[in-house]
Amino acid sequence: MESDTTVRRLKPYGTRSFATPDDDDSSRHRCGDNGYSGDPKRKPEVSLYLLREGVATSLVCVFVFALWGLVHLSLRQLVIGKPSGDFNAVRARVHLEQITSVGPRPVGSHENEVLTVGYLLEQIEKIRVETAAGPNQLTTDVQRPTGTFSIDFLGGFTSFYDRVTNIAVRLEPKGGAKHLMLANCHFDTVANSPGASDDAVSCAVMLEVLHSLANQSTPIHHGVVFLFNGAEENILQASHGFITQHPWAKQVRAFINLEAAGVGGKEVVFQTGPENPWLVEAYVQAAKHPFASVVGQEVFQSGIIPSDTDFRIYRDFGNIPGIDLAFIENGFIYHTKYDTADRILTDSIQRAVSDGSALC
Repeated sequence: MESDTTVRRLKPYGTRSFATPDDDDSSRHRCGDNGYSGDPKRKPEVSLYLLREGVATSLVCVFVFALWGLVHLSLRQLVIGKPSGDFNAVRARVHLEQITSVGPRPVGSHENEVLTVGYLLEQIEKIRVETAAGPNQLTTDVQRPTGTFSIDFLGGFTSFYDRVTNIAVRLEPKGGAKHLMLANCHFDTVANSPGASDDAVSCAVMLEVLHSLANQSTPIHHGVVFLFNGAEENILQASHGFITQHPWAKQVRAFINLEAAGVGGKEVVFQTGPENPWLVEAYVQAAKHPFASVVGQEVFQSGIIPSDTDFRIYRDFGNIPGIDLAFIENGFIYHTKYDTADRILTDSIQRAVSDGSALC
């Protein structure tokens, strides 16, 4: 049986409403042309909410794009550098690849004493000629010291060396310098390793730092000696020959030793002193990303690890304060045939100069 009662059809919220004979006047007032069904006072609130969401989304997008642009600009400045004297990590990588291309460079080998020495002298001479008209002067001295010393390393022994190779490069204002800062690396290797991290990359960094400082348009404040020593793996012989026999050594007031206990990654300050906290403070102020640990120094001084660096020689025989920096990543590759140039990122090279050589 059909009922006389009017049955109203329920419409879902938000659907478009059309007037029908069954709709009364109140329903017409409730349903607008924009499809919104509900309290008319809520319409402005919803519109304002959507507007705020849109503005916020736009601002986030602008921020993200601006941040993206800054990151890419920073990366370009980080890696590429400028020809006006800024450090160029790409050029340093070329040095790294050239030095390691001859393979292992044990002391006394043709690869170490002739090929590598020849390459380093060639690059240093190019820098000297390029910067001769500038406010700084560059002097190169090839030292071949002979000597002997005793050390308590590995239970104590006496080391004899004969005509090992040092390439000492002195950069100073043309008026001369009374005090010198020493930057040290070694280009020799153990017999079975191309030694990219230990220590060719440090030599590459030092070549590029030398190029950068020599190209400055103003005189440097203090003199710097860049020592490329060729007999570190023979128990620290070349550094002893320099600090005890070279005439420039008497003017050295502090040193930075660039080393490796791993392949690539970031460098850590793992030894410093003796005393002279000013040097650590200078490192903290100069380095963009200072990173140091006392653990390394405690381990080395304990004698647990049968190893050492040129830091010991400059500290004990030169009585000068210094900082020992070393790459620490992938320590299991250190002193192996896998210590190759391709394992060292260009960013690691850039970080090395930003955090260590900035002290020069």
